[in-house]
Amino acid sequence: MGNPSAASKMNIWVICIVVLCCVLVLLALRWQWKRWKEEKRRKERARAEQKRRREVIEQFSQKIHKVEALNHQYEFLPVPEIVFINRVCQSKAEYDRVEFRALLRNAMIEREEKYRALIADTERNIQDNNRYLAEIKNIQEKSDEIDQINYSTYPFFYELEKEMIQSIQKKPTTAVSVQIQKSYISPQGRNSYSNTEMFSFQEVVSCFQEAQTVLKNRQTREYQRKIMTDSLRYDVMKRDGFRCVLCGASAKEGAKLHVDHIIPVSRGGKTEMQNLRTLCEHCNFGKRDKYDPYGPN
Repeated sequence: MGNPSAASKMNIWVICIVVLCCVLVLLALRWQWKRWKEEKRRKERARAEQKRRREVIEQFSQKIHKVEALNHQYEFLPVPEIVFINRVCQSKAEYDRVEFRALLRNAMIEREEKYRALIADTERNIQDNNRYLAEIKNIQEKSDEIDQINYSTYPFFYELEKEMIQSIQKKPTTAVSVQIQKSYISPQGRNSYSNTEMFSFQEVVSCFQEAQTVLKNRQTREYQRKIMTDSLRYDVMKRDGFRCVLCGASAKEGAKLHVDHIIPVSRGGKTEMQNLRTLCEHCNFGKRDKYDPYGPN
């Protein structure tokens, strides 16, 4: 059997070590708590001092007051910083073929008014912001307007004043960008492809000018006649029941059917379903390029 007195001494030593560790842990926690309290008080004092300094500047700085008054004079237009376009391709060949600039140009053609307004609003923000910044600079450069403050008492005045002016200064969007993403996922989902390109505001403006050229070309007579495809001609005749909409003659009755522009191309008519109709050869030749905006056609 072991010595009972030796076991008792060992237990006492273990208890002493445990107690010592507990004391050390408590002392460490107490020290950490005091340090946390001191840091909290320091931050509170710093916040209070910062608040006091700001109150001094708000009281004495004419520049702050002038910038605040200037802010009321300028109302910038809400323009998004980034416009997103996402194209999901139906095949890998389409994914490889499609170009980012072409996607942007097509989007502008389809939603011309949206992009026209976007560019116009951004350009207006640029012009207004240039005037706004010039007036801000003029306010900041005038240093003889604040004579009622003792700068030796408030050495922080100038630097904090600059920070406060920057914090209340308006920051409108003056450089909208367009982000285009194209992607493709194979039918079984085994392969996926994705790519993204960002267009700067200058590139957006340049691409919009290209879109305008395309739209202008689409107004020409040659283009309107060119896009009259066999498929479109068939869709128009099918819609009209393969009959002349004026006299009712059909191909079964020996009539030769034509597809007519209700508003003639020579008068600005477009090759669109709502401007197309089926006429027999006689009615079409009789109508020619006539159009009555106030009566039946």
